[in-house]
Amino acid sequence: MSSAAEGLDNRVPIGYFLHGTGIARNFIEILVNLVGPACIQFSNMLREKNKMNTSVSHQKIAANRCSILAVVFVIFSLGITGCSSKTKLSPSEAKAEAFELLNEEVHSVITDPARANEIVELIEGLEKSFLRAIEDRSRHRRDFATLNADYGTPKEAFAQLMEQIETDEESNREKVVALRAKLVRATTADEWVELAKSKEKAFEASFMSLHAAK
Repeated sequence: MSSAAEGLDNRVPIGYFLHGTGIARNFIEILVNLVGPACIQFSNMLREKNKMNTSVSHQKIAANRCSILAVVFVIFSLGITGCSSKTKLSPSEAKAEAFELLNEEVHSVITDPARANEIVELIEGLEKSFLRAIEDRSRHRRDFATLNADYGTPKEAFAQLMEQIETDEESNREKVVALRAKLVRATTADEWVELAKSKEKAFEASFMSLHAAK
C-alpha cells in the first residue's frame, strides 16, 4: 500500500497566501490596489477636514471604517485563495490516501501492532480479491461480446468460455470468503464496527481508481 500524498487535509499555511503565485497572488494584488489607494485618498480627505476643524471623533470613526474595510477585503481574499489552492486528488492518489487513513485508523483502534499489521494485510488482500473478481467479470463480458459478434463462432468456443467463467468466479468467490473469514476472526465485533467507515471509504476509492484506469 502506497503512502498518501503529504498534506492529507489540503490545508495551506497563511504564509503561503502572502507569498502566493498565479491567480491567488493576482487576486490579492488587485484587492490591495483597489483598497490601498481608496484608504490613502480617504486619509488625505481626513487631513483636509482636520485643517477645517472637523470633529476629531468623526475622523476616528471614518478611519476605523476604512481599516475595517481593508481587513474585510484581505480576509475575503485569503478565503478565496485558500479554496483555490486545494488541489483535487486523482483517483489513484485518493485511493492511496484512503488506505493510508485506514492504516492509521487500524493502528489507532487496535493497540497490538502485530495484530494491527495482520488486519491491514487482510484488508489489502480482500481489496485485491474484489478487484480481481471485477476485472475477471469485465474480461468475460468482453470475450462473450467478441464471440457473439461473429456469426460463425462455433458453440464449442462458447462452451469453453462458460467453463472459464465458472472456474474464475468460483476461485474468486472462495478467496473473498476465506479472507473475510480471517478478517472477522482477527477482529472483535466492536473493532469491526469502528473500522467499518474507513474500510468502506478505502474500498470505494479503490473501485473508483480501477474504473478511472479503464
